[in-house]
Amino acid sequence: MFARGWVLGVVGLLALGCSDDDPGVSFSKDIAPIFEGRCNICHHPTSAIGHEFTVAFDPNRGVVNRENSWFADHPSPYELIVDPGNPANSSLVGKVGDPDLDPLVDGNKMPYRIPYIEEDAPGDEPDLADVEAWILAGAKDDATFQPVAALFGTEISLRPSLSGKCTWCHYPGSPTGLSVLDVFDPDEGMVGVEASSGGILVVPGDPANSVLMRRLRGEGGARMPLQLTPLSSEEVAKIVDWIVVGAPNN
Repeated sequence: MFARGWVLGVVGLLALGCSDDDPGVSFSKDIAPIFEGRCNICHHPTSAIGHEFTVAFDPNRGVVNRENSWFADHPSPYELIVDPGNPANSSLVGKVGDPDLDPLVDGNKMPYRIPYIEEDAPGDEPDLADVEAWILAGAKDDATFQPVAALFGTEISLRPSLSGKCTWCHYPGSPTGLSVLDVFDPDEGMVGVEASSGGILVVPGDPANSVLMRRLRGEGGARMPLQLTPLSSEEVAKIVDWIVVGAPNN
């Protein structure tokens, strides 16, 4: 369980430096940039997740005063995602600040860290060799693509066991413009499709010149799948501070 004493301790320290006239934190200046850099990549309007940090105060899609979906079906201590004035009842605080968060009780710690696709995966797990072999064989929708499809993800799902490693960001209609569920689509797919940064995502028969292979190895940009670093203690403190003063839209 999340150490609520840790939350209350942070709250006590923050209260010493805040007053009713000076909340000490601004949503637009302090909190929104954290959401933009660490949360919006998955929690945005076209996401299947249903919790949007881009519209945090929306009563139907946002996070403020929204029920924590884990609370009803699991023994989670957090009733709301953000409970104004009560960080100890806010699942957001636990998911970004608890080093011992139990995923069976409160879901995965956030930001979610998807394991990289490795050069040499153990056992029968698909890895970079499978992707390279598929491209080398002509990047066709055949048997060589099946292990690659499993690696990318075969459906949009909030359960990592079903979602592969790419569908979290690259799904139909995604802001990235790329859907790994439609690899052969001429617009949203990858085979023969130009990358936003230039080059072709998948060049049939030529893995060396396929942007996909370079990005999976971390060449020419951030390594994919994208791994976000945990929030710093200062960022967590800002979120707690914002909730303590009532989670204002200021």
